[in-house]
Amino acid sequence: MAAFSHNGCHSEALVFFRRMYQSGERPDRVTFSVILAAIAQMGAAAIDQGREIHRYARISGLLPNVVVGTAVISMYGKCGRLDDARAAFEELQWKNSVTWNAMMTNYKLDGRDREALELFREMCERSRSARPDKFSFSIAIEACSNLEDLEQGREIHEMLRREGKELHKDVVVGTALLNMYSKCGDLEEARKVFDSIRHDADSVCWNAMIAAYAQHGRGKQALDLYRSMHDTTDLAPKQGTFVTVIDVCAELSALKQGRAIHARVRATNFDANLLVSNALVHMYGKCGCLDEALDVFHSMKLKDEISWNTIISSYAYHGHSDQALLLYQEMDLQGVKPTEVTFVGLLSACSHGGLVADGLDYFYRMQDDHRIKPSVPHFGCIIDLLGRGGRLAEAELVLKSMPIQANAVQWMSLLGACKTHGDLKRGVRAADQVVDRVPWTSGGYVLLSNIYAAAGRWKDVEKIRKIMAARGVKKSPGKSWIEIGDVVHEFVSGDRSHPQGEEIYVELGKMVEEMKGLGYVPDTSSVFHDLEEEEKEDLLVCHSEKLAIVYGNMVVPGKSMLRIVKNLRVCLDCHTATKFMSRITGRKIVVRDAARFHLFENGSCSCRDYW
Repeated sequence: MAAFSHNGCHSEALVFFRRMYQSGERPDRVTFSVILAAIAQMGAAAIDQGREIHRYARISGLLPNVVVGTAVISMYGKCGRLDDARAAFEELQWKNSVTWNAMMTNYKLDGRDREALELFREMCERSRSARPDKFSFSIAIEACSNLEDLEQGREIHEMLRREGKELHKDVVVGTALLNMYSKCGDLEEARKVFDSIRHDADSVCWNAMIAAYAQHGRGKQALDLYRSMHDTTDLAPKQGTFVTVIDVCAELSALKQGRAIHARVRATNFDANLLVSNALVHMYGKCGCLDEALDVFHSMKLKDEISWNTIISSYAYHGHSDQALLLYQEMDLQGVKPTEVTFVGLLSACSHGGLVADGLDYFYRMQDDHRIKPSVPHFGCIIDLLGRGGRLAEAELVLKSMPIQANAVQWMSLLGACKTHGDLKRGVRAADQVVDRVPWTSGGYVLLSNIYAAAGRWKDVEKIRKIMAARGVKKSPGKSWIEIGDVVHEFVSGDRSHPQGEEIYVELGKMVEEMKGLGYVPDTSSVFHDLEEEEKEDLLVCHSEKLAIVYGNMVVPGKSMLRIVKNLRVCLDCHTATKFMSRITGRKIVVRDAARFHLFENGSCSCRDYW
C-alpha cells in the first residue's frame, strides 16, 4: 500500500486495503495512516471512501490512537470537510502537536486564518499534552500574514522569544516571520529577522527577503541582497529567486545586471524554465532591448499565452504597433487562444501608434469573436486611443456610458488628452472627476494647473496651488535612474546631492547653450508658476532626466547608448531637449517613462512626437 501511495497510485492502494480487510487481516495504525493519507491525496472526490475507512478505524478500536486520529483529521481537511475534521479533532482525548498542527493547517488552507489563530491560542493556553513546535508557530505566523494582522504577529514573535527557546532563530519560523512583517509593511523588522538567521538561511529564506524588498519598491536593495547571496553562500538560486530579481532589473531598467543574471540562468539550466524565460522576455522588453527579448522568445521550446502576451506588450510599449499586431497574427496562426491581457497589449499598441480604427476593430472583435467581456484596462486603452487621436468627445462619452464605473486613471487619461489638445472646458470636468476619486494624489491637480498655465490663467493656477496646500497634497517629484556599471544612480529634479552634482550642472549648462545654438527653445508652457521666462527656463533645465543624461554622457565612454528610466511621463520640454541631446552627443538615448519607451537618435524620437 505504501509503495502504491508513494508512487501516486492512490486508487490501487485503496483496492489493496479492501483486499487486506476482506481477507481477515487486521490493519494496524500504520496501515490506516497510509490509506488515509492516500485518500487525502485523492481529494474531495474520495470523501465517501474516506468516511468508510474512518468507520473501519472506529470498528477496529484504533481511533483513540493519536496517529490514526491525526490522519483522519488531515484526510477530512484535504477533502474539504472541515466540520468533519473538527469533529474528529474534538473526539480525540489525547492530542500531540502534530494533531493540533493538522487542524490548524486545515483552517489555513481553507482560508479560515482567524480560526487557525484561535486554535493556536487554544493550544497555547489549554493543551496539557502538547506545546507549540516550529510548525505550529509557522502556521500561526502565516495566518497573521494572510490577515495582515501585524499586532498579533508581533505578539506571537514575542511569545517565541519568551517561550520558544531557540525557535525564533529557526529558519522555517524565521522565514515565516520575515514574510509576515513584509506583508504587514514593516520591512525594517523583516530585515532584522533575516539578519538574525542569515548564517543558517536556506535559499527559500534568502528569496523571501529579496522578494520583500522587490515588493516594497526597494529594487536596489533586492539586487544587492541577491549579489550577496551569490558572493557569500553556496546556495543555488531557485525559480522564484530568478523571477524576482529579473523583474527587479526590468523595473529599474538595470540591463547589465539583468544580462549577468541571464548568464547565471543559463549556467544553472533554468533557461528552459517557462516562468524564468517569460520574466527574461519582460526584462529585455522593459530595458529597451527588443531584439534580445525576441531572441529569448524564439528560443523558448515551450510558450504559453503569457509568453505571447509579454512579447506583444513589449512591442506595444515601444510604439512598434505594426510588429505587435504581426505577432498577434502569428499567435493566432499557432492556435494560441488570446486572453484579456492579449487585447490590452493590442489596444495599447494601437493607441501608441495612432491606429484608432484598428484599435476599435480589435475592441469589438474581442467581444464578438472571442467572447471576452471588456474590463477596466480595456476601456482605459479605448479612452487613451480616442484621446490621443483628438476624439475627446467620444472618449468622454465612453467614460460616462461604460458599464463599469470609470476610475481615476481613466479620467486622468482624458485629462492628459485635454492638455495635449488644449480643451480647457472638458479638462476641468475631467479634473473634477479625478480629484473626487483620489483627492490625496497630485496628478489631477498638476495637469489641470498645466492647462490653466498654458492658457495664461494664473489666478486659477494659484487657486489650485492653495487647494493642494490646504489638503496636504504634494506634487510627486520627478525621478530618473541610469545604470552605470553595477550601480543604479538616482536623480531628482533640482537636486544637487549627487557626488558629482556641481560638475553635472556645469556640463548641463554648457549643453543647453549648445542646444540653443542649434535652435532649441525651452517650452515653458507647463511650468506651474507665474514667473519670468528666464526663471521658468531655470526650473525646466534641472529636470531629472536631463541630469541623468548629462551624467551618463560624462562617464559612459565612447558613443554607447544611454538608458534612462523616469517615474513620471516625460514633459514636452524634456522630450524636445532630449532630441537635441541625442544630436549633440551622437548617442542613442532610450528613455522609459511612465507611459512608454522613447528612442532618441540624431535629433528624432521613435514615437514620432505622438505620445
